[in-house]
Amino acid sequence: MVNSVSTMAISLTAMLASLPSIASSTNFMELGFGRLTFDNVSEIEPKGFVITANIEFGGLYLEGSSALMADDVAVTGLVYGAEEDVLTTLDFDVDSRAYTLLAGKQFDLNDHSLIDIYGGYSRHRLEIAYSGLVNTTYYDGYTNKELILFLDQGANESSDHYHLEAAYDYTHVDLNFRLGVGFERIQDDVSENNLVYLAEVGYRFTNNISANVSYRNAEVYNTLSLNLRYSF
Repeated sequence: MVNSVSTMAISLTAMLASLPSIASSTNFMELGFGRLTFDNVSEIEPKGFVITANIEFGGLYLEGSSALMADDVAVTGLVYGAEEDVLTTLDFDVDSRAYTLLAGKQFDLNDHSLIDIYGGYSRHRLEIAYSGLVNTTYYDGYTNKELILFLDQGANESSDHYHLEAAYDYTHVDLNFRLGVGFERIQDDVSENNLVYLAEVGYRFTNNISANVSYRNAEVYNTLSLNLRYSF
């Protein structure tokens, strides 16, 4: 009987040790490939890489990330007028850069779930250069006159983003689920407050290596990324 109890205790200890730990949600390095979309500009979707580092100390954690994305889009439009037709062809070269620093604290609910509360600051910079051709054809009786104008313009936009968010994190065997809400204040030429919601699904391959798909929506823009994480 004693041997049976000892065997059960050893087996139970081994089983508990093999369960995924929710502590892996801190202390990690992550590399991802993501896409950025805008609410009012469907043609432009910058894509690129995101690097994230997270470290825990004293019950809190710091997280920093850098996202570098780009897109190249050609847009053509034709406008018919009473006296002329205008054909416009533009080539957009878009570079997006975002740097984020967050601080947060996690509160364990049980062995498999926690609440994560965090806030921080992001700096977004969007550089747009475009060049193209405007072809205007005038109709004057039997005479067609063509005027060609080349464009070469650029624009740079920067904005400051302040975050406060909360997320529920749940682990089941090797699967991890995360849902969150919050708000983000964007300060540029016109400041605004936006609701944020996010979702993430991850899978753990080993104690140190996992992958996840994450989505974050801040009303005026949203991000979708596939990430590979190394926990230490």
